[in-house]
Amino acid sequence: MSTGADKLKVDAVAYDFDGTLYDSFEGINSAFKKTSLLVHSVEVELNKKDIGPQLIQLYENAFGKNKRDAFLNFQQHFRHFYDNACYNDGQLYPRTVEVLDKFYKSGIKQYIVSNKPQKVLEKILLENNIDKYFIEVSGHPTGGATLNKKSDRLMTLLKRELINPENLLLVGDTIEDLEMADTNKCRFVHAAYGYGTVEKKCLSVSRIDEILNFITHDEGC
Repeated sequence: MSTGADKLKVDAVAYDFDGTLYDSFEGINSAFKKTSLLVHSVEVELNKKDIGPQLIQLYENAFGKNKRDAFLNFQQHFRHFYDNACYNDGQLYPRTVEVLDKFYKSGIKQYIVSNKPQKVLEKILLENNIDKYFIEVSGHPTGGATLNKKSDRLMTLLKRELINPENLLLVGDTIEDLEMADTNKCRFVHAAYGYGTVEKKCLSVSRIDEILNFITHDEGC
């Protein structure tokens, strides 16, 4: 459940995606198992706590840095499996649409900053009919883009959208998300139902709709 008695006034909310709005574990795990069997002849099963970091980190955790020379081949096959089929095995967390719609109608601006590849992220949003709720969606870029870190992309978003960091709430499930909020001086709420753990004391929710309990806005929620 949420902690903290005072209502927070926010003008914008930025979400992580995997483990925050979308439970992608089954799809990622399925693609990872198929790819590990194809490339390394061993079926590697992920745990939910593994989800969140970029694919290179998942790969090195599973196979070690000494096999990094095979990563590009692994990445190519993983992207084929996940981007074309396995992504469909995921699903939005319960009441996610209710929360997004509530904030959308109240005038709170909403954004996504995720490690998920941009094209896959956009496809999932479109197929789940929630793309309309977000002013900007920042997935992991491809094609040689330089702003790969989530914290850098959030900083760019804040500047471009002219958002005061103190008026933005970042919702995420991992320590990386907390660090992204701290770096950009944003408020943070931990999606404790997701994949990661955050030991630092902070606002926390056990369901996505619990953030409605402590957010207020001039237009009213």
